[in-house]
Amino acid sequence: MPRSRRSSLFLDVINRSSSRRPARKEQGNVWHSQALLSRLQLEYILDEHQGCVNTLSWNDSGSLLISGSDDTRVCIWDAQGSRSTPGSSHGLCLRKSVKTAHRRNI
Repeated sequence: MPRSRRSSLFLDVINRSSSRRPARKEQGNVWHSQALLSRLQLEYILDEHQGCVNTLSWNDSGSLLISGSDDTRVCIWDAQGSRSTPGSSHGLCLRKSVKTAHRRNI
């Protein structure tokens, strides 16, 4: 059976992590994947933000998470810290919250 010319979301993610393709193509494929989008749900609230969180990114080792929000703040969270932020349900420890010069959401 011939292989489909249309790439799969799985292959896009694999290729992105190995830098074989520009990230823009994968972004379009992710946002147009109804199978993926229909399974998304809220897991945790990052309490430091006062607005909707629009972007998340892990560092290479998976120890730090950076988040950007409608409140124009960027937060750095430690996933391997010994204590989570008091009152949080996510187990991440806030390391730094920076009010950026952005005028619109991040």
